[in-house]
Amino acid sequence: MLSRRGIASKRTGPIMGRVAFDLRGLKMEIRVLDLYDLKPEFLPAHLASQSVYVRPGELDLYADPDQWIHVGRTFHPNHLQAADVKRQGYCSRSLPSGYDWAKIGRTLYDHPSSVRAREGQKH
Repeated sequence: MLSRRGIASKRTGPIMGRVAFDLRGLKMEIRVLDLYDLKPEFLPAHLASQSVYVRPGELDLYADPDQWIHVGRTFHPNHLQAADVKRQGYCSRSLPSGYDWAKIGRTLYDHPSSVRAREGQKH
């Protein structure tokens, strides 16, 4: 039996331990993805940043590797990234230009409901 999060556990079904399933109930095989950022000289004017997640070693199937910088590797990607990679082979994320992303990040980080602010309220 699957729980709402798609996790089968000892209490909810016959599978021992914890096994991740996708929305159709099939076992997910995506556990590791490589993250690449587009080099600034190749960015279109309307984008501040563009990133792509692919299976390790598969960037050259979808893009020119000379235009991308390897940022790192993500273990246990979220289900939306994994679903995109299963469906089309990659997961692309873009940030539009014209926004001060550093300021937005600081605002969210310093917001009264942020983790940092709540940790400061602990006595």
